[in-house]
Amino acid sequence: MDKIRVLTYSSNKIMNQLTSYVYVGKEKDDLIDKNRFICIWDTGASVSCITSNIVEKYNLTSTGKSNFYTGGHRESKLTDIYSIDLMFRDDFVFNNLRVLKIEKHDVFDIIIGMDIISKGDFAVSNLNGKTSFSFRIPSFGTANFLNEYDNLDQEN
Repeated sequence: MDKIRVLTYSSNKIMNQLTSYVYVGKEKDDLIDKNRFICIWDTGASVSCITSNIVEKYNLTSTGKSNFYTGGHRESKLTDIYSIDLMFRDDFVFNNLRVLKIEKHDVFDIIIGMDIISKGDFAVSNLNGKTSFSFRIPSFGTANFLNEYDNLDQEN
């Protein structure tokens, strides 16, 4: 089995956006504040994206163009494609990740899309008014709340 890597993020309140930090880079030495950005975990995004802020900061060169759709819009928009390395920790790296450029945003600089999320298991909980979410690679189990409920019901 591949090495299991797990991330868990918690908040002391209900989050209406699932955000965390991610680093641009691929080496342990890249885990520094100047490479740290806020990302949003978006199951509605097919691919991961970076803002023009990151393109400018790292002087990235486009590897091509792609059409993409944003939520609620029927028309596609042509944007640049880039290849970057993203790290959550020194042992949790995505190399040569194909990302699309989006415009600058006030809250985040990176969208973690289904191209990453689908590589593992992703779960969200809002227990006691506090949001937590976890992501693990590789996938090795199914979150099935109906089975959990049925088992609790049988015990009572």
